[in-house]
Amino acid sequence: MHRTRVYSTAMTLAIVAMLGLIGIANAQPDMGYQNMSPEQYKSMQSTYADFDKKVEPLRQQIDAKRYELNALHYQGTPRNDPKVQSLIKKIGDLDAKLYTARADFRRQLNDKGIPAYGGTMGRGMMQYDDCGCR
Repeated sequence: MHRTRVYSTAMTLAIVAMLGLIGIANAQPDMGYQNMSPEQYKSMQSTYADFDKKVEPLRQQIDAKRYELNALHYQGTPRNDPKVQSLIKKIGDLDAKLYTARADFRRQLNDKGIPAYGGTMGRGMMQYDDCGCR
């Protein structure tokens, strides 16, 4: 009985310590953004918003073309079919436009003295790649 009480007390303390460390880690501000002036932060937010408005139509077009390509693939259309080749080219062209938009976005952040890392504000981890901030 005594051994069980010691074990449960040790486990409770370990869990409390672990939760405390998690709380400290979550309390850390966003990567590098805590050193910005309010003007820089506002500028960063507007730059992210402008970028999202600019690239959202590109993302939608890319998704639509990929859905078309997937449909052709599942219908058994061969890769050398002109329709498939046309979709592959269109997706590549749209990807190139998206890449250019990401490069312009990073340049704009750099020109404003804003660190170009972290995901798009409020978009979650799935959108990290789309911000072009790596």
